[in-house]
Amino acid sequence: MLGRQLGPEVETAAAEQALRAAYPHAEIVLLGTPVRTALLRGRPAPIDTAFALPTATDVFAAASDAELDADEQSAFFAPVTVAPIDLAVQAHGGGHWSNPFLLRLGARFTIGTRSPDTVELDRWLPSRYHQYEALRWLEVVERWARPARSPHD
Repeated sequence: MLGRQLGPEVETAAAEQALRAAYPHAEIVLLGTPVRTALLRGRPAPIDTAFALPTATDVFAAASDAELDADEQSAFFAPVTVAPIDLAVQAHGGGHWSNPFLLRLGARFTIGTRSPDTVELDRWLPSRYHQYEALRWLEVVERWARPARSPHD
């Protein structure tokens, strides 16, 4: 079970480091499972703050039969969206459920992946089902969230 809980941490670690390199002074907030957010609490990481996701269809479900809870969703989005969000990164599959969820954050700019059957983000790459997760998220971040470089780099 612990291995399953550490999977997302390993898969997104390089992308999180790339975001920190691109935006060294930004506050980077992770929206993740309760186990993942607890794992990050009090540890040095590129992540500054972590919020546990509410139950949301194919984004996070505490149990396979968990239903969407509108009150839980509202209680989640209220504190998360208090401060303006400059960039939101979707790192959860092809985006069928996660892209609409991400758009509810009201970020000024959104990036991620997209299957043909879902809403677009501001910048997106086509979702490739058999792509290794770590490379997928690194590709998304490296494509649109890179550190400023001199013209000679």
